[in-house]
Amino acid sequence: MLAAVGREGSVTAAAQTLHLTQPAVSMQLRQLEQQLELALFETVGRRLQITEPGKELVQLAIELLARLDDLEQTARSLRGVGHGRVRLGVVSTAKYFAPRLLAQFVKLHTGLEFKLTIHNRAQIIDQLQSYAIDLGIMDSRRRACTSRAHRSPSTRWS
Repeated sequence: MLAAVGREGSVTAAAQTLHLTQPAVSMQLRQLEQQLELALFETVGRRLQITEPGKELVQLAIELLARLDDLEQTARSLRGVGHGRVRLGVVSTAKYFAPRLLAQFVKLHTGLEFKLTIHNRAQIIDQLQSYAIDLGIMDSRRRACTSRAHRSPSTRWS
């Protein structure tokens, strides 16, 4: 939940992503703050602003979730399943064609599991650099991307 709020930038957006209500997410955040005895967010006007300790813990939560995905994928590989998970991020303009292309690819590679997320260009680049996604699709005509494709060392696509 903490990672979702940090990634999405608001409780409402995180609630939608998690398929929960906004009050449920807010309550979970308050309970987490009480348990950790740290203020992770502060209210500025009508917006929730992340604190410095909150930023640090959001990053750790994102890394932890990525490592849990790696653990699950490694366990699958060790069981000899030969399947993998691909986390794909696309820019909002690609949301119109990426699902069709992805559907065709999945038909050919039934052992792969895909998770599709839609964000803006800067977020896709950040997610690639932090290994939050394995692959990003974006338009290269806007400006040259200084980042190269990144792959988590533990990502295995069989």
